Amino acid sequence: MWELAAAIVVSITYIIVAGSQLRILNGKSGIPLEKQNIILGFAIFIHFVLCSSSIRTDHGPDISIDNISSLVAALIALMVFLNSFKKPVLSLFIGIAPIAAGALMWSVLATHSDSQTIEHLSPGLATHIILSITSYAFFSIAALQAILLLVLNKKLKQRHNSWNIIKTLPPLQTMEHLLFNMLWTGFILLTGAMVAGVLFVEDLFEQHLVHKTVLSIAAWIVLGTLLLGHQLYGWRGKKAIRWTLGGWALLLLGYFGSKAVLELVLQIPVTS
Repeated sequence: MWELAAAIVVSITYIIVAGSQLRILNGKSGIPLEKQNIILGFAIFIHFVLCSSSIRTDHGPDISIDNISSLVAALIALMVFLNSFKKPVLSLFIGIAPIAAGALMWSVLATHSDSQTIEHLSPGLATHIILSITSYAFFSIAALQAILLLVLNKKLKQRHNSWNIIKTLPPLQTMEHLLFNMLWTGFILLTGAMVAGVLFVEDLFEQHLVHKTVLSIAAWIVLGTLLLGHQLYGWRGKKAIRWTLGGWALLLLGYFGSKAVLELVLQIPVTS
């Protein structure tokens, strides 16, 4: 089965890159940047090929939780990879690698039924799904950035200046700027996804989307409040980190939490 072999190779590549980044943060030598970019770019490409193979079926797109988890992980990996050519974000792969590898292997090994596919996917619903997935990916990167900021803040206060990560990572101000760039992008995409959902999702109750909708709106309010507070009152530091992680947790619970309960526990397929 070529999918399984390819997934194993991609997963190992992710872990190797994460290990290289960890060595660099600890002041040791890692994989040369050019070679790292080549193998990582190839691994991400194969990851998307595997996602396409899992999602595309003869009965329509299969958007079960394992396939969507793998697709979101691939998007996160791609965004970090592309941004790393201009911004110092490749160290985020330390956190991304095990998640992406696990999601990919789950997608390849899972068995699906035809009830998890969408036979007639309208352009409007497709737009809603694409915007939702992309916004989750951006907010996930922001959450990882926030966690990294939290750890760095803690180490700085403890005066662990001998720890090499403090010397290797960019200044806090630069990292916070990257965080809010990700938040603004994710917020705009989430807003578009919610508008598309209102226009094109016909029956929230019939499609078991009420919990997802309520939690998504709550996340939109939390993250919008953070961005407004940052613009008007200069919110940053721990406050920004807490609000970022809170909003991301609501989105995670709203989409993946409710989807997991419906699909894995109650055996009810969800179409968005």
